[in-house]
Amino acid sequence: MTANAELSWVGGNEVEHLQMVRRCEVKDLCDLARTYDWGLYPEAVLGWVIAQKGIDLATVLSAFVNGDPMRFNSLPRRDVPAAHRADGQLLDAICKRINCGFYLPG
Repeated sequence: MTANAELSWVGGNEVEHLQMVRRCEVKDLCDLARTYDWGLYPEAVLGWVIAQKGIDLATVLSAFVNGDPMRFNSLPRRDVPAAHRADGQLLDAICKRINCGFYLPG
């Protein structure tokens, strides 16, 4: 399944989005991660995608930047609004995986 050709995020809920990405091949997951809308269900969808083997560092960095991490840069964790905590946690998870070398080849 190709991510861009066959996936429609319009009207879908979190479970449907997750089901769609789970049917994708790794190369399509990379395209999807680079373009997924952080206004939808990033914690479930991108959280699953970034945990898959074969996702490369460039893809994860693109997804990270798309999540606008600077909005949390100067906020203590306790001051992050409840509506944005999941985004902050996902961005934090991405940082931790990058720092531990999860996305390095081989």
